[in-house]
Amino acid sequence: MMDLYRINNIKIQTWWEDLADSPQAALDLTGWPAADCLIKVFIPPHPNPSYPGGLHHGGWRKIQHNSLQERLSLRETEMTVIKIVCAWCGKDLGEKDGEGISGISHSICPACYKELTGKALPDKGGS
Repeated sequence: MMDLYRINNIKIQTWWEDLADSPQAALDLTGWPAADCLIKVFIPPHPNPSYPGGLHHGGWRKIQHNSLQERLSLRETEMTVIKIVCAWCGKDLGEKDGEGISGISHSICPACYKELTGKALPDKGGS
């Protein structure tokens, strides 16, 4: 699957934007070293705005360039994990495959969703 990447080369004050399979593939297309670049990937909005995991509206998400090379090498050799926590109360909501990136992602737990909306969290459809 191709993603839309935007790379800003800080050293030469120019940017590049196009589709690529991965951050490394995007860097390869530019020919720029990762250490000189800020990299962002475009995340489209979730097609169902009421889906609790899709509360984001889409947009550009930064990929930390200071450890990009480490993450790219991890992607080739190890599974990484992203911990999911409720953005409101901090409750642990599980983990997902980080696809080469480690860290924390945010969602909303059923209790906070109900408190904010007055409704029960919609069923994800068997997920």
